[in-house]
Amino acid sequence: EDDNSFCDLLKASPHAIGSADFLEQVLGIYEVLAATQYKREDAALRRLVQRLEPDAIMEVVERVLGLERADLIARRRNSWNRAIAVRVLCRFGGCSRREAARHLQMGSGAAASMQLKALEEALRHDRALRHLMREVELECSKLIT
Repeated sequence: EDDNSFCDLLKASPHAIGSADFLEQVLGIYEVLAATQYKREDAALRRLVQRLEPDAIMEVVERVLGLERADLIARRRNSWNRAIAVRVLCRFGGCSRREAARHLQMGSGAAASMQLKALEEALRHDRALRHLMREVELECSKLIT
């Protein structure tokens, strides 16, 4: 079967799929979030059971990677440290890429996005990096109660 009707539903609302009442409720929540953000694109409807505090996430990353905070924040050529931190800050802390960049003193959400894109590509080919990423994510998941 074709999926044109499903595609039409996706195009009808960028925030949710459901009844008109449900869509109206979700749009209301989004509008409140958007009004409280510095930039409208920072409003996100993330589904998280529990968020971890960014400092707790940073401590896990530092411990697993064997780094001090200053070393994690420092820009290093050919290092995945900050990209790993961005990924877990977004996943476990519910941070936007801009917020993750701010925690890592990266300057912009675009810089964090570029790091994540490069990390995703590297994870496809680098077994050791995949193992390290899984270890960081496992340690973060242990903090969720």
